[in-house]
Amino acid sequence: MINTNHLKELLSYAGGRKYLTYLSLVLSALSAVCGIVPFFYVYAVIQEAVLSYPDFSRAVGLSHNGWMAVLFACLTLIVYFASLMCSHASAFRIAANMKKALLEKLVHLPSGYIQLKGSGQLRAVITQSTQATENYLAHMLPDSVGAVTTPVCLAAMLFLFNWKFGIACLIPFAVAFFFMFQMAGPSMAEDMRQYNDALSEMNGAAVEYVRGIPVVKMFGQTVHSFTKFKDAINNYFKYCIRYCYTCRPYMLMFTLFINSAFVFLIGAALLLSRGKPLSSELLQSFIFYVIFTPALSTSITKVMYLSENDLIVSDALSRIHEVLDQAEIERPEASLHAQGSDIELENVRFFYPGSNRPALDGLSLEAAPGKITALCGPSGGGKSTEPA
Repeated sequence: MINTNHLKELLSYAGGRKYLTYLSLVLSALSAVCGIVPFFYVYAVIQEAVLSYPDFSRAVGLSHNGWMAVLFACLTLIVYFASLMCSHASAFRIAANMKKALLEKLVHLPSGYIQLKGSGQLRAVITQSTQATENYLAHMLPDSVGAVTTPVCLAAMLFLFNWKFGIACLIPFAVAFFFMFQMAGPSMAEDMRQYNDALSEMNGAAVEYVRGIPVVKMFGQTVHSFTKFKDAINNYFKYCIRYCYTCRPYMLMFTLFINSAFVFLIGAALLLSRGKPLSSELLQSFIFYVIFTPALSTSITKVMYLSENDLIVSDALSRIHEVLDQAEIERPEASLHAQGSDIELENVRFFYPGSNRPALDGLSLEAAPGKITALCGPSGGGKSTEPA
């Protein structure tokens, strides 16, 4: 669930706060372990209550075991809070440094790339992609450690008190895990990438449309100007529906089996009792597993939701790399001193990325100082083209 390559790359922006992330992971795991301890005291309460029935005056340890369960539950929250404090301190620094790196990169990129990419999409990379990494480091990463530690400890406890009931609980959980991992495969990663592409395209089209409203009103092109924005919205809608339909069957089966442990427990109790009244030992185990199983279901459900984190962070980092890996404008090794203020272009040719038709071809121009030079030509002739 934790991609070490992604984590290593993100921590390269942390500076001196890198170790706070590691500390938050340790504290999160410790919090998960502390959260398991109350179940032992709950089992002791159930055992003492069943064995002392109907004379509960013999149950002298109920108060002690109850308060110990409360104590460890409070300790779990305190340690978890300390984990989040450490993770947030590191995540904020990483997000800030990533935004600074992106903004500094934009300063040295060709204006043609910025115009082609669009201010809306670049803004989404700087804000939304870095925000995704911040949420991952501040919340999802420590929660992932706790979400993995808790089911592992709880799964071990399944066989600690009654291994027959443990097997009965394990069957639906194993099937639920199978359907959960079906939602985190390569096809889902591609669907998420297309979904985020459509979202970014819609954001860029929205920004472009809003900024162009004065021009649209001036020339009365309201309906025609809306076409690109409408297409972007429809495209986003299409990928949203596709993503939901892809997840729906797996999510349905996961939800069905993760919440069906009670059915298997009741079936196991009927088989073990063989139609006779439950013995005190079997009864206390059954009651404990009825209380214990929902905690394991909740933990596995959390793992399912957290399994998307790697896909989200992977997509965010790929968009950030798309900007950071762009070739910068070549800078002269030595300072250049202009000999005059005139401008001269000779046989300039320029293609926009992805186009086979040159926007400029064989352009030569002289702009002498003190004179007005006008660029005239039809719409789409390349007057506003800025060669990188």
